[in-house]
Order: sequence, then C-alpha cells, then structure tokens
Amino acid sequence: MIMMMAQQMNNISLADIIMNNISHFIDGDNDLNGFSIENFEIGSKNLQIALIILYSITATLALFGNVLSIFVLIKGKRSSRDLRLFLVNLSLSDVLMAIFSIPFTYTHFIMGRWIFYPSLCPFIQSIQIVSVFVSIYTLTTIGIDRYIAIMKPFFGQNVWTKSFAPIIIVILTWLFGCCLGGVIWFYSTIEPFIVINNITYYDCREMWSTDQHEQIYTVGLFIVVFALPLICLIYFYGSICYKLWYHCAPGNANIARDNVQYHAKQKVIKMLITIVALFAICWLPSHIFQLIRVFNKDLLLRFIGNDASSPKYLAIVISSHWLSMAHSFVNPIIYSFMSDNFKADVRYMMKKLMLKHRCCCSIGRQRHQRNHQRNDQHCPQNRVDTIPDYEMDDEDEEDEDDDDENGTKRIEMILFNNHNAAKQQQTTTK
Repeated sequence: MIMMMAQQMNNISLADIIMNNISHFIDGDNDLNGFSIENFEIGSKNLQIALIILYSITATLALFGNVLSIFVLIKGKRSSRDLRLFLVNLSLSDVLMAIFSIPFTYTHFIMGRWIFYPSLCPFIQSIQIVSVFVSIYTLTTIGIDRYIAIMKPFFGQNVWTKSFAPIIIVILTWLFGCCLGGVIWFYSTIEPFIVINNITYYDCREMWSTDQHEQIYTVGLFIVVFALPLICLIYFYGSICYKLWYHCAPGNANIARDNVQYHAKQKVIKMLITIVALFAICWLPSHIFQLIRVFNKDLLLRFIGNDASSPKYLAIVISSHWLSMAHSFVNPIIYSFMSDNFKADVRYMMKKLMLKHRCCCSIGRQRHQRNHQRNDQHCPQNRVDTIPDYEMDDEDEEDEDDDDENGTKRIEMILFNNHNAAKQQQTTTK
C-alpha cells in the first residue's frame, strides 16, 4: 500500500486504527452509542486549524511560484533557453502536485475518511505519483544537462542541445510516470469501513493482493523515485564541484583575482550541495516511514500505541508529509528565482505592465476631460517597446571581467543562468 510520496503516510491502515480508537464506544452488539463523526478526525481542532493554515500557505507558494516561473520562462527573453523546456516541465509537475497532492492528502488525513467523490480516489492517487515522478526525474535531467554542458561541452553543443533529445526525454518522463501511476490506479479503491446511522463512511486506499506485492512495489518505488535520482544528483553535481574546485586560473598568481575565484567557487559549490541536500531532506523521511510501515508494521504500531491521534504519530506523519510537499515550492526558488536572467525578465515584464497601465490611465483621463472626443495626442504606443534591453550593473561587469580569466564565471552562468550567455561571454573574451 503506497500512494505517491506525498500521500503514503495516510494509511497504516487508517481505517484499522480508527476502528481500534472507537472500539470503546461499541456497546453490546456493535451499538455505537455516544459515537459521533468527529471521532474520525485526527488531532484537536487547534491542530487542524494550524494544519489548514500551513498547507494553504504551502499550496499557495507552490502555485504562485511555479505558475510565475512558467510564464516568465515562456515569455522572457533572457531566461535560460537551453534549460527552458526542463524548467517549464518541472514547474508544471509541481503545479500538479500543489493541486492534486497537498489539498487531498492532508484533508484525507485530518478527516480520517475519504470525503470526496468516490471515483476521484484512483485518479487522485495516480496523478499524484505521476507528478512526483516527473518532478524528480526532471530534476535529475537538469543535473545531467548541466554536467554535459560543463564536463562535455563539445557533446553538449553539437549533439545534446541541437537534437530532439530534450523533447524526447520530457515525453519519456511523462510516459514512464503514467505507467507508474497506472499501477496505483489499478490497485486503488474506495473501501467502506464503517456504517453509522445508515451512513457509510469510506476510505481511499490501495488494495494489494498479497503483502509481498506491496513490499516489492514499495522497494521498487524507493529505488526508482528516490535512491537512483539521488545517486545521479550526487555524481553529476559532485563531478562539477570537483572540476570547479581543482580548476586553476592560467598565468601568474594574482591575490585579488584568486580571491574572487575562491569566493565564486564557494558560491557555486554551496548551491550544488544545497540542491542535493534539499532533495534528500524533503523526500527521505517519507520513504523511511513507508519502508518501516510495509516491512515492520508491528514496530510502528507499538511505537504509536495503536493510536492515530498520538503525538508521536502526528509528528512523524505531518513533518514527513509537509517536507515532501515543501519541495514543490523550493524548486522554483532554486532553479528560477535565484537566476539573474530570470530576475531580469521579471523586472522587464513589470516595467512593461506599469507603462501599459500608465498609458491606459492617461488616455482615460484625456478622454474624460474632453468629453470623450477623439484625442490626437495619445500616449505613444511605442513607449512600451522603448524600454532598454537588459543592462548589467557596472559591478557585475567588473566581476565578469575578473572571472573570465579563470572560467569560474562561465561555469556559474551555465549552472544558474543560461548556456548561450556563457558561450557569448567566452567568445567575447577570446
């Protein structure tokens, strides 16, 4: 029994624990005297309110950040062109996660039952794992792309970027994700677990034919969705860090230049370590929880005391689940908002929007003052187009001149901006 990574914590089985929690209400022949629907719910009202606020903020940040990233990446002029397809694909998968994972999973957990339309159960569970698979393997593909651009530049310029390889990879990622989600669709079902006052309450869960099948699927999912991508990220980014750290600037020693190079190296290496560390921190707890639940369920039940409302259980489930969901709004921060080119595109679009608004307001006031007569002195339409192209600060230009000699700035631009700019910079330097 495993939902996608964001929802798997809900089922110990949830219905089994709830039945254990309400057993003391049963009087005689299964007469649930004094039992109310609130006994299904997990945690106190204050905890539920806090979770609603926490997950609402998380979903809002994920939606806003990823939708903005998609818009800027498509409309922007300077945002990474070579990585644009992968970054848009990453944001799209994270949007799906914010829509179909965050609200459904924490609601299911808090309410202790499936409150949505029954046919949504298999669809929601399958789309969740598809979005997680696509998101994680897009991150892995970005790591491969950066590795090729820095470690194998000839192959990257002549084979990788000039072929249909990126498009094919994106298509294959979605196809494999759909195949994995199809397995969950097949095994997901709505199961009635209690009837109170002629009202049947349901749980959305995965029904495996044997425990062995569930264990095989759980281990396979751990390897495919976590272990393998983590190993790839460590290898590719580790290789980049190694090359960058042991790269020496040509020519005689220069203290000022070497200091600039050292700090630039530190910045890039810290960012690469952060990418790998955040991936591991966000996803490892949920995988550990799921492996323990599948292979040693009795240990987990003893730890939480067969009580789904125990502080230990709530702390484990909430922290593991939220960390997994938080990765959906961390991605646009790392891969988009920390890019200088992305921020330049955002500033440019904001200027265009403000100028259009000023033009519209100016025209409206003129028409009102002249009794809606035709005004020949409209706000020039080409004012929007006269915004100067992106200009770099003098300090940035000085930094580039210093770093051009040792290649550190070029690597930094490939990693966090776009390859084309790095190629142009290298050509200019020569």
